[in-house]
Amino acid sequence: MSIADIASRIASAEPMRLTRDFLSDGTHVLRIEDLITVQTQAGKELAILEASVVDSDTMEKGTPVKDMISLSGEQAWRLESNMRYLKSMISACLPVEYRDQIDGEVIARAFASDQERSVLEGTLVKVRVVGKMSKNNKRYQEKNWIAMAEGDQIAGEEIPF
Repeated sequence: MSIADIASRIASAEPMRLTRDFLSDGTHVLRIEDLITVQTQAGKELAILEASVVDSDTMEKGTPVKDMISLSGEQAWRLESNMRYLKSMISACLPVEYRDQIDGEVIARAFASDQERSVLEGTLVKVRVVGKMSKNNKRYQEKNWIAMAEGDQIAGEEIPF
């Protein structure tokens, strides 16, 4: 195998994504970097929101973070719950000019594709993450996505809670 063959294979390979942390309990302001879909080896489709921490009461500024939501391979009630969660998350992350027109086309544009970047890229959003216990005594996180007002996106990025 020649270096030219290897170089060509490397150039056409999909680059590895940045390792990201899951959100911890607390209140965070995030800068959205991407919303993508991936398929797991088991064939399950996932939506992954990628962001970085701008301000937080529990996480270090600049920390790369992610939130993952299953789009397939779950029970019907779970998928319906995930769709409601995704709508709330995307609605809060949308740029101001899209917030009053949340339809299928806008939701589709929120997801990055091979041809277009996500319309969410660069927006700021607040998310409040609260640890809870289920009826079955299992810990889970409730995430409340809160749209930032246009004036909240100030130049110094010091965003008060």
